[in-house]
This record gives sequence, structure tokens and C-alpha cells, in this order.
Amino acid sequence: MLNSYFGGKSIFLSGATGLVGKVLLEKLLRCFPEIQCVYILIRKKKGMDAYQRLDKEIFSSPCFEYLRKHNNNFQKKVIPIEGDLHQERLGISKENYEILTKNVNLWISNAASTSWTDPLDAALLVNTRGPLELFRMAQQSKLTDHFIHISTFNIQYGMSHT
Repeated sequence: MLNSYFGGKSIFLSGATGLVGKVLLEKLLRCFPEIQCVYILIRKKKGMDAYQRLDKEIFSSPCFEYLRKHNNNFQKKVIPIEGDLHQERLGISKENYEILTKNVNLWISNAASTSWTDPLDAALLVNTRGPLELFRMAQQSKLTDHFIHISTFNIQYGMSHT
């Protein structure tokens, strides 16, 4: 049943550079090879653009080892979209915004600020505006089947937060 749903679908995933996002992306690509493509939102960081971060932080991750060995073409299905959750419309260019709203069927909101040291206003902006902006994009797409929001809770065992 899931295989038939995912066949030919385009997916948008935010938060793909985080642990949950990497595992989810790998699982989608490995278990549903008939997926059309997965667009992933990646921001510029530490002098690296979206394509560089995709290679260095995602595709080189140990969780992609199986795909690297058994499906060399998996990387062609992943399309990085440069953006930033801190910005309106997620900082996505007008051209990419139109591409996404014309092609995406399944929207997965997975990005968040999980740092205990971020200022509250910055974390609140990312953790509320990001999903809201993504939901607005999904509403504009005539192809939207589903919108999924994943919320993770960061536990730092043994640390004092006083």
C-alpha cells in the first residue's frame, strides 16, 4: 500500500541535516525507490552552500552506507533547496518556491532549533514560523496530499539548566 502511494510522488523535507531528517530521508529512498524526488531545505552554513552541505553532512553520513553500496543513483533523487527557517517564505527563491508549489505531493516539516543555548525569541521564530511558512506553501500546491509535522524533544542527560 505504501509503495503504491510513494510511486511517482515528490516530497519536501525540512530538517534533513539533523539526525531524524537523515534517517527519514534514507528510509524513504531505500524503502520507496519509485519516489520521483525529495526536495530538502538546507541553509548556507559555515561557508558551505546547500549542495556542499548535502554532500558533506548528509550523503557522507553512515546511515547512507547501504544506499551507497546498493543504489548509486539515490543521490539523483535528492534536490537541495537553499533556504532558511528564520526568513519569510523560508528564504526560498521565487523560482524554487514556484517549483515546489507545482510539484510537491507530501510535505514533511522536521526542522527545528534544538539548542538549549539559542535565545528564546530565535528558537521560537524557527520552531513556529518555519512550520507555518511550510504549511502555507503546502496550501498553495494543488498536488498536496499530506502535510506532516515532526516535533522532536531534545534531552541532554545529566546537564543542569539552571
